[in-house]
Amino acid sequence: MQKFFAVLCLALASCGAPDDDTAATPEWLTVFAQPFVMGSSYSEAGRSTDEQQHVVDFSFNFEMLSVAVTQAEFERLMGYDPTSEPECTGACPVGNITWHEAAAYCNTLSEEDGYYTCYVCTGTAPDVTCEPDTTWALPQHCPGYRLPTEAEWEYSARAGEQAPPNAGRLVTDGQQLLDCESPHAGLDGLAWFCGNSDGRARPVGSSGQNAWGFWDMLGNRLEATSDWYEPFTVAAVTDIGGPAAGILKVYRGGHALGYASGCRESARHPYSPEARFPELGLRPVRSLR
Repeated sequence: MQKFFAVLCLALASCGAPDDDTAATPEWLTVFAQPFVMGSSYSEAGRSTDEQQHVVDFSFNFEMLSVAVTQAEFERLMGYDPTSEPECTGACPVGNITWHEAAAYCNTLSEEDGYYTCYVCTGTAPDVTCEPDTTWALPQHCPGYRLPTEAEWEYSARAGEQAPPNAGRLVTDGQQLLDCESPHAGLDGLAWFCGNSDGRARPVGSSGQNAWGFWDMLGNRLEATSDWYEPFTVAAVTDIGGPAAGILKVYRGGHALGYASGCRESARHPYSPEARFPELGLRPVRSLR
């Protein structure tokens, strides 16, 4: 298997986490994609049976936002902020959005930057309904901004590591995965979860920058992907984008209200595309053809 690597377009000003009331500067980070093993091994603590390991390859490099979309940026572009946490500042990740609103945001961002849109949306936000534009055979073929595939998200979260770089920190000094224990030697400084978040989201870029420069991928908010949910198989795939249809969309990453077991690169969270919960947010990508 080829060696994994990635190039970060712009470095953040500091490698450390900023103060709680400060957000990291959003950057579009370029990822040069290589084959990787997606899913979790049988020995990974907290794994689910739908995370079968399999090799994934990509035809396209892509760029991904270094932080989740903030409340302030969502409101600037869409004209409203659906987040239900008034104590959280505009630097916190937007939440309480449906999958459809996440797709509509990507379309509006594409229009602002002069790209073709990736979704066909009807209705007015927040009651918008979106579906992938069938002009593009695969999500990766669309030149505009879109939601990442599960594979793109997990590859970026792993940051070039074959073994899960952070899963080993989840069980530390006897602490269990299904808890909200605080302090937590494994997750404090790595991810905002129920044990250290005080029950609320925190400003983007305040915890857990990985080796490729992405912040907060294992905590704070769940992030929408383009994929419909189904259990993984062991078959190798290229440019996988999930099944053609389904009932539930997959979200990735842990969140501020969630257990430690969700703070894994391979953890999967199925939700209805119409679901609206505080923990649901987004982080766009764009194919580089």
